[in-house]
Amino acid sequence: MTKDTDPDLRFMALNDLEKEMSNTINHIASYEVDEYARILLTRLNDEFPEVRTQSLKCFESLPYRLKVDILPVVRTLINKKPKKVSITSTIYTMALHNILENLPLIEEVHVGIINIVLPEIFSDREKFKLEIDYIEILTDLIEYSGKYFNQTQIFQTLGFLTEVIFTADAIISKKSISAYGSLSKSIESVEIIENFLKNITQLTNSYKNFYEGQSKLLSVISVSFASNSLSFEPFALQLWEIISSCLKVNELGDLDQDYENQQEKDNLRVEALTAALSLFKNCKSDNTYFLTGDCLDICEVLIKYDPYGDNSEDDEESNALADDIKDYNDFEDEDGDSYSDYEDDEDADDDNCSWKVRLEALNVLSCVIEN
Repeated sequence: MTKDTDPDLRFMALNDLEKEMSNTINHIASYEVDEYARILLTRLNDEFPEVRTQSLKCFESLPYRLKVDILPVVRTLINKKPKKVSITSTIYTMALHNILENLPLIEEVHVGIINIVLPEIFSDREKFKLEIDYIEILTDLIEYSGKYFNQTQIFQTLGFLTEVIFTADAIISKKSISAYGSLSKSIESVEIIENFLKNITQLTNSYKNFYEGQSKLLSVISVSFASNSLSFEPFALQLWEIISSCLKVNELGDLDQDYENQQEKDNLRVEALTAALSLFKNCKSDNTYFLTGDCLDICEVLIKYDPYGDNSEDDEESNALADDIKDYNDFEDEDGDSYSDYEDDEDADDDNCSWKVRLEALNVLSCVIEN
């Protein structure tokens, strides 16, 4: 009935087949499970969306039923290349997500899938930078099977993601930073970190837009400390030097006559303070203790930073910021992003982002004092 001309019957047949498989899992021959997988793969191409959706849902339980025999299914799905550039994932990528998310805790299965998927991901770097499917698949692979990567695979994937962060479009670049964060949890080798930092610094220095390049680097630093502070803490001094150089405290009095350029400078300061917050929030050893004095001095200057304001009101504004900081941190949206009335009012009245510098400096100052 899964081949019936009536789409409603095909839908019901898939639903009934899924229930039957669930009820008789211990009494099904291996060839029957293989046939079930073949049917699901076929129905992913169904002309009716309801049938495709039902087939997609069935992939959630497939890894448990097939175990190591899921590998041919993964190979089939990874070979279904997107036919055109799109901002949405294909149904084959969604099916792979359902498989990877529900893999059994069997090392052989995870290692086998890694060995199938990684070479396909690395085979066409240019397509990876254009098509959303590849970064979605790699992100899922890292998230659900990352602990089974060997150090060579980690090194290769780091190099690949580093290049993509600095050469792909904005969406894929941001997703690559997120994927890097998940992968960095598995980094244990000091040598790998040293090579990674060397490569990403070189890419930053050669990036066409100075502020964008530095912003990407700071985002990577923030994620590094948040994801694997234990491994990155020995590099705290080296990374702090990058952070402090982006704050450009010695240039605070040099107001750029080009308003847009000034906002880029201040946005970079915000990114640098965010990285500093990640450093001092997650690293609490002697490696960071000796940085606190320098950080406190910088924050003391930045909480009064107001290039377009009246400096005589610095003290009053700093006190107002201190009152606002608790409200700012108490409100979060569904994605965990913080908001406050202060932020909304400032955004509505002015696109001058120096207030963000002051607020983020106060966040860092509070973190350093508390820790």
